Amino acid sequence: MPTGSSHCLSCDYARSSYDVGQRFVFAALYNLPFGRGQRFGSQMPAWANQVAGGWQLNGIGTFQGGFPFTITASDHNYVNEAYAERADLVRNPNPSGFHKSISNWFNPAAFAQPADGYFGNSSRDMLRGPGLHNVDLSLFKNFQLEKFNIQFRLESFNAFNHPEFGFPQASVNAVSGFGSITSINPHQAQRQNQGSLKLVF
Repeated sequence: MPTGSSHCLSCDYARSSYDVGQRFVFAALYNLPFGRGQRFGSQMPAWANQVAGGWQLNGIGTFQGGFPFTITASDHNYVNEAYAERADLVRNPNPSGFHKSISNWFNPAAFAQPADGYFGNSSRDMLRGPGLHNVDLSLFKNFQLEKFNIQFRLESFNAFNHPEFGFPQASVNAVSGFGSITSINPHQAQRQNQGSLKLVF
């Protein structure tokens, strides 16, 4: 029978895999003060109002902490019959003076492969991956006609092209790159711009 932390029930008590700790979302809408009835150009002629009036600036921002992840190991020869073997924790993964970076998200020397017949003693979801910092911006232009309105839209998703990274390599038996981030978050697109025309009637 496998020994070691298979009896460490406290190692299985951890944050849920979708816990982000902190999350802040804001949405803003601002009608630019140009055109008829506005602060600037309230008396402008109709043709000028079609150009300068009816502009609207919008923004949505999302800022949150990273999702938790587990440091994994291998169950050599399937001795433990474990589908999710965890690594041994041998020292502090974020020691004093350690500077987190894309190439070293945590101290890789803090984890080791458990001996055959032993379960790893590290906790589930003990580390956090990169957070999310995303701002979407849009600029709308509203044209008022007799029976319907036309809205021209310019939209930019991840407007500042902030890199959204994926999880670091989390297997102690990785051929290379253990503890480093080599991928982007597949659920967050890099900057994308689009234009569209909307008819409201």
